[in-house]
Amino acid sequence: GPAADPFGGLARGGGLVFRGGGSNGTDADADADEFNATGTAVTAGQAAAIRAQSLVGTDRDFVWGFLLGFFVGFVMLFWVWMPTVPHRQKLGILTGICFHMALRMIKENEDGGGGDDLGVE
Repeated sequence: GPAADPFGGLARGGGLVFRGGGSNGTDADADADEFNATGTAVTAGQAAAIRAQSLVGTDRDFVWGFLLGFFVGFVMLFWVWMPTVPHRQKLGILTGICFHMALRMIKENEDGGGGDDLGVE
């Protein structure tokens, strides 16, 4: 069987926060040389689909982005402009930040509101 990967795929180009991207789809002969995880060659159509999937991202990318956006906050806005971050992870980051802000506003309103300068009771 295949040897266990002690790094959980990190050595193959994946990252903890964003995927490592080798080819950006500009070299024309890259499709013939691409292989899948088992080492078998993939067709040009399959290679294009794999590239498109890595740009869009997976549901796991969205959840990871949501958690980072929720707990780390506005610092994660820098990741939104990185071209190597999958689209779904960017959406997750923005959703996490918005959800965190909404919870804070609800909590402040329940605690009696602390910043109402309108003077209306």
